[in-house]
Amino acid sequence: MVPATLEKLVGFGVSDEDLMKLEYFFYTDTVSKASALACELAELGYEVERRPSSTREEQSLVTGWTRPLRMGEDAVTAWVRKMCALGRKYDCEFDGWGTSPGR
Repeated sequence: MVPATLEKLVGFGVSDEDLMKLEYFFYTDTVSKASALACELAELGYEVERRPSSTREEQSLVTGWTRPLRMGEDAVTAWVRKMCALGRKYDCEFDGWGTSPGR
């Protein structure tokens, strides 16, 4: 999905050299797993929010924004792989990411 998302961003004038913050989403079934993941994300310098999910019953949501990242396909793909690995490490589902060209 990274290439398709980046292609849409190009339509908004975003180049692979632009720096943007990415919004991320993780879900898990316990508060302790969500807290552990949130701590590691905060150590990366990310904005982090942990709360009960409003759309997934009995799930915790960990969401927030990264520091600015280059929007090149290689950099974003590497970041997605890192988020997937963190999800596995804490038994959390990395549910994706998004961004806002003005952010």
